[in-house]
Amino acid sequence: MTHLWKNKEKGQANTEFIISLPILIMLIGGIFLAGFYAWRSAAANWGVYISGVAGGSYDQSAITMVQQSIWWPEIRKAIQVTPKGQTVQSEITIETPFSFLGIPLVESQSGGATFHLWRFVAGPQGSTP
Repeated sequence: MTHLWKNKEKGQANTEFIISLPILIMLIGGIFLAGFYAWRSAAANWGVYISGVAGGSYDQSAITMVQQSIWWPEIRKAIQVTPKGQTVQSEITIETPFSFLGIPLVESQSGGATFHLWRFVAGPQGSTP
C-alpha cells in the first residue's frame, strides 16, 4: 500500500517548479529592469552634478571632459550647462518612449542644480571677473 502512495506523487516537485517558473522569470526580469532604470537615473544625476561642478570651477572645455564619465550618449547630450553671472545652472530633461515586449514605456529623467562659481574674484563682493 505504501508503495502505491509513493508512485502517485512521483514528479510532483517538477510539476510545481514548471508552474512557478514563469512567475520567477517575470520577477527576476522586473528586478533587472528596476535596477537598470536606477542605474540610468544615477548616471543622469551624476551627469548633472559633475557638469555643474566643472562649469563652476573651470572653463567650457572641462565640461566636455567630465561628461565623458557618463556612459550613455543620450544622457550626455541631454545635459545643458548655462553660466549665469556668479552661478552655473546644470539641467537635464529626457523623455524617451520605447517598447518592451509590446508594452509602451517612457523613460523620463528631469532635474537641475545651481552651482556657485568656485573661482577667485578679486575686488569687492558682487564684482564680476
